Amino acid sequence: MDWYNRKTKNIQRMKSQGKEAENLFFEVMTMLKRPIKKSTLNDDKYNHIDFFVGSSTIDVKHRQDINYVWLEYRNNHGGRGWLRGKADWIVMYFEQENKFCFYSRKELLNYSKGYKKVTNEKKHYFWRTRTQFGRNDLVLLVRKKDIDFLEHHSITITKNYAQ
Repeated sequence: MDWYNRKTKNIQRMKSQGKEAENLFFEVMTMLKRPIKKSTLNDDKYNHIDFFVGSSTIDVKHRQDINYVWLEYRNNHGGRGWLRGKADWIVMYFEQENKFCFYSRKELLNYSKGYKKVTNEKKHYFWRTRTQFGRNDLVLLVRKKDIDFLEHHSITITKNYAQ
């Protein structure tokens, strides 16, 4: 039962961090006077769109580790992951750097197609199926430095503002 409690706490922590990153993104866009609007629950759930900023659609992701990034092709329930969503931009908030990095979702998807092998071993940088504990996702773990060339722009938040 201890593993279940740890899993539940981890999921709650990740959801909370994701929501905080979304709230911070909204605040930053508002301060920069960008026209931003929160998406509907359906757009968020099925199209992987968190915000509309001008004519662009955005999906915000929280990343605690600045060295690695998970790219999600299929989600926990077996549905389309955010790589196959409808957002124009994936905006990753790297907490350790207080930085939002903007990536084209389509470019990340094309990049991920270069990986063909599927494994369940943690030590490999391949597509990984995670079916334990009822999960049905298909994700790719990559080094952040390997996708740096795909970053279009970034916004760094000063420490004074982040506190």
